[in-house]
Amino acid sequence: MVKVYCINKNPFMDSIKDQINEQEDMIVVGYDSYTVALGKEIDAAMVIIDIDSFPNDKAPAVIKGMKKSNRKIIAVINMPWKQRKIELIESGVDSIIIKTEKNIARIAEILRAINADHFVLPAESTQHFISELLEAATINQEIFAHYLEKNDYQLTHRESDTAYLMRLGMRNKEIARLLDIAEGTVKVHISSIYKKLGIKGRKKVISRLNDMIL
Repeated sequence: MVKVYCINKNPFMDSIKDQINEQEDMIVVGYDSYTVALGKEIDAAMVIIDIDSFPNDKAPAVIKGMKKSNRKIIAVINMPWKQRKIELIESGVDSIIIKTEKNIARIAEILRAINADHFVLPAESTQHFISELLEAATINQEIFAHYLEKNDYQLTHRESDTAYLMRLGMRNKEIARLLDIAEGTVKVHISSIYKKLGIKGRKKVISRLNDMIL
């Protein structure tokens, strides 16, 4: 049974909670405002947070504070996202869900995919997201590449791009689309990254990259 904790009460989150509690393999174990949630010890494998209720500068810090080993963080947000989506990805969310009736009906399916370690992007704005992510990546890529060089990780330019997007939680298919290369080529780059970093496994690589820039 997957335990789910919901943060920030409103009609949309009420519907999410009700849908989850109708499932046989998951249950909502808590449902509070974010001010109450911050003071609690949360025992849940998944935390769903309505980001729209947060002050603009609070959400990334709260998400980072909620992140624990194997815990999934799902951000719920209205359209349009603007720059906040990039901040959410970089703060460590495992998925972003847009507030639509369709996603209320699909919430159990979405949570099962996330629980299986898939990063779920909202279909409603994938192309817009990719465009903005690429724009943000061009700003941050030089800093990321500097840290790679500083740690003597001799990645090629494309391997560096791939590692950067892996760290943001992108799947191979999404990385291929972003870099305009074949998914098989992404797999080749990832294998090379494993070899050059001396570790194997996506989670271990992401952890190493995160440690590198702290």
